[in-house]
Amino acid sequence: MSENKAAIDRLLDLVDLLKRLTLLYAAKDTECNHAVVLKRYLEQIAR
Repeated sequence: MSENKAAIDRLLDLVDLLKRLTLLYAAKDTECNHAVVLKRYLEQIAR
């Protein structure tokens, strides 16, 4: 994910603007899916 800094910066800007982010997933596993991975990543780099 860190390879696409522009996209991550844009996503963080939108979160700052809208104050909310909804991550959707289609996996049956609610604890191990792409939304969880992205959430953890964003929490780590949040400004």
